[in-house]
Amino acid sequence: MNKLCFLIGTPHCGKSTLGRRVSEIMHLPFYDTDDMVSAKLGEVRIGDIFNSYIHSRSRVIEREAILELSSTLSNPAIIATGAEVALIPDCVAAMRNTGYIIHIKRSLDCILDNLRASVGSRPVLVEVNDGTILDFRERAVLAYADELPRYEAITEFTIDNNGSEDDGVNLLHTLVQAIVM
Repeated sequence: MNKLCFLIGTPHCGKSTLGRRVSEIMHLPFYDTDDMVSAKLGEVRIGDIFNSYIHSRSRVIEREAILELSSTLSNPAIIATGAEVALIPDCVAAMRNTGYIIHIKRSLDCILDNLRASVGSRPVLVEVNDGTILDFRERAVLAYADELPRYEAITEFTIDNNGSEDDGVNLLHTLVQAIVM
């Protein structure tokens, strides 16, 4: 096993933030599949992520990124995945075959607080599959309820990231250190 550490979880749970900081502490390579998708798609507004074409294209790119990283990395690394990678069966298989799946779990209240801070009071409207228009925060609540049980079903380890950023970093650092050493 390559001892890759795949961080999964809902948007705004801390995958990228914690992963990046732990990789710096441990001098491990860090990959963020959201950044890889953005590099290929170019600039996309937050509301456009739920546009059906962009959404399906980003899933294809993210799937390719996970499969590529899983097949080419031979040394320990930390990989922050996009929220939906854990919902793609062949990505889950690749992650399990080459490393460990770590669920960064955060309460819905903390996630909504982050969203409020990032978008402010202005509404960010998105269209969901049935054509309904929702505020981005409402979409986050629906996604959380749908995706959380799926993450829990495939994860090998869980980090509760409801405290400070430093608390989350310390928890993840301890776990990754135990895994890769």
